[in-house]
Amino acid sequence: MGIPATLVLEHQTQTQLKALLDQADHTTQALLDNKLNQLDNLAVLLVQRPTLKSLLAINADSETLQTYLGGIQSSSGFDAILICDGETLVASASSETPSSLCEAPSSGNILSITGTAWMVTHAQLANGNYVVVGQQLSGIFEEFTTQSGLDYAFTLTRTWSPATCPFKPRNLLASSQTP
Repeated sequence: MGIPATLVLEHQTQTQLKALLDQADHTTQALLDNKLNQLDNLAVLLVQRPTLKSLLAINADSETLQTYLGGIQSSSGFDAILICDGETLVASASSETPSSLCEAPSSGNILSITGTAWMVTHAQLANGNYVVVGQQLSGIFEEFTTQSGLDYAFTLTRTWSPATCPFKPRNLLASSQTP
C-alpha cells in the first residue's frame, strides 16, 4: 500500500513542479516584454523631444548633449542612453557607457559587450542618427527578483549569441526599429 501512495505523491510533486516552472517562465517572459516596451518607449520619446532635436540641429557639443541625456537617464533608471551616427558614438549620458553599443543596432535587443549582457533598443532620428537606450541584464534580473520573488541567473559563455539566448520577448532577436 505504501508504494502506490508514494508513486501518486511523486507524480503530484512532479506535476506541481512543472506548473511552477511554467508559471515562472511566463512571468519572466512578461517582465522581459514589459522592460523592452519601457526601453522602446523612452527611445521613441527621445526621438520626438524638441529639445534634443534643437540641440542636434545646432550641432551642440558632446558635453551639452551628455548633460541633457544624463538628466533623462537619471530619471529613467536605465543604464545607457546614447546618440549614434552609424557605429560612431555622438553623445552618451555617461562617459562610462560602452560606445560599442552603437556597433550593432540591427543584431537584436540582447547584446554582449565586453562580457556584459545588455538589453537595448534604438529609434532613428530625423537626421539619420539614432538613439540607443539600454539596461544591463544583471540589473534587469535584480529588478525582476524584487518584483516576482524568483531568483535569476544568467551566464554568458564564449559561444553565447543572441540566437541562443533563452529569453525571447517580443522581437528580442530581430529589432523592429533598425536605423
